[in-house]
Amino acid sequence: MLAREQQAAIGDLRYLHDNHLQKLPSALAQAQLGVSLARYGELERAKEAFTAALNRQERGTVRDYGTPLRDRAALLTLLAESGLLPERLPQLAEEVATEFNQRRYSSTQEQAWLLLAAHALLKQTGQLRLAVEGQTITTDPFYLTPTREQLASKLTVVNQGQQPAWAVLDVSGVPIAPQPPAQEGFTIARRYYTRAGQEVDPSQIRQNDLLVAVITGEAQNSGEQQALVVDLLPAGLEIENARLAHNASTTDIAWLPELTETLHTEIRDDRFVAALDMESGNARKFTLAYLVRAVTPGVYRQPAVFVEDMYKPWQFGRGAMGVVKVE
Repeated sequence: MLAREQQAAIGDLRYLHDNHLQKLPSALAQAQLGVSLARYGELERAKEAFTAALNRQERGTVRDYGTPLRDRAALLTLLAESGLLPERLPQLAEEVATEFNQRRYSSTQEQAWLLLAAHALLKQTGQLRLAVEGQTITTDPFYLTPTREQLASKLTVVNQGQQPAWAVLDVSGVPIAPQPPAQEGFTIARRYYTRAGQEVDPSQIRQNDLLVAVITGEAQNSGEQQALVVDLLPAGLEIENARLAHNASTTDIAWLPELTETLHTEIRDDRFVAALDMESGNARKFTLAYLVRAVTPGVYRQPAVFVEDMYKPWQFGRGAMGVVKVE
């Protein structure tokens, strides 16, 4: 940031390069040094810093929320921004795209740097020239939304340009069947109770009933994790906001076990959200609770309670879906 605003000390940048380049903690740090040097015209030192970052092999995550995908996307962004080593960009872009396509999930850090990388690469690309079903397309970028009939048949897209063209397929939809419970690094469940502590069948709730929703779960891995718990409400139920005057609170319920301390809790119109910080080696189990009131009669789908590691989203847990009936 300082180098971008021409406020960095060039002597410090040179000293870091000459004495500590190989000691920097990550490829991202080396790339950040490289782009900073490039902004001050130290092109040879900048190339050496970028080369060190490109040749560095990293695995796993570190405490700066980094992953190999995040750091490679950041390296791609900074290298494209610097204008140096343009011959290395295609291979690096291919590596980033391949790793991204092999992932079921991506973290917010990864998504942010992938977006920045795509933006930086747009400045390096030539004119897009495609043929879709024989019709020439020069719109850049080009978005194709095929019909069901086109998907059922063979859809031909040909690159007529001189440079490689990247294609990304994005598919979304609503599951035709309820999703089953899942344990991919976490277990989680939610149950409803009366204020006296008696478990309630969610298919037998009466209008204006005040219930205690208790969420229990456990992280199955021993490392440090920042988890986000989300419990979507079924239609017909509303969270009782304990912050409002005269409203009941979970602190008044003696039978509840000790609740897990949260970094952040949100009571929204349609969900309960809590952020948890699980330090390595500490207790891996958690218990959360909130009050919910039945307000509208009807039969509703009960979404599954969900938890995931905010920076390793492939580690998650999903409870069971169900039915809520308010009479």
